[in-house]
Amino acid sequence: MWVRLELVTPATEKEVEKALAEQDTATLKVYGRFLEPILATMIQREKNPTKAAQLQNYLNIVYSHLVNQNLHRN
Repeated sequence: MWVRLELVTPATEKEVEKALAEQDTATLKVYGRFLEPILATMIQREKNPTKAAQLQNYLNIVYSHLVNQNLHRN
């Protein structure tokens, strides 16, 4: 049996937020497959609806990228 647990530290959130604001794709790529759960956690914690919507938009881009990667593998 496998259990998956995502722990997103405040430092990780700040780094991801800064990378998003600066469009720093190199930093975002460092998180690789963990970027999706990090963003999902950030969205759940966010109390500002505008900021949550911005994070959701970026998460949608990540999902699109993952789908495209999977389509090109076949």
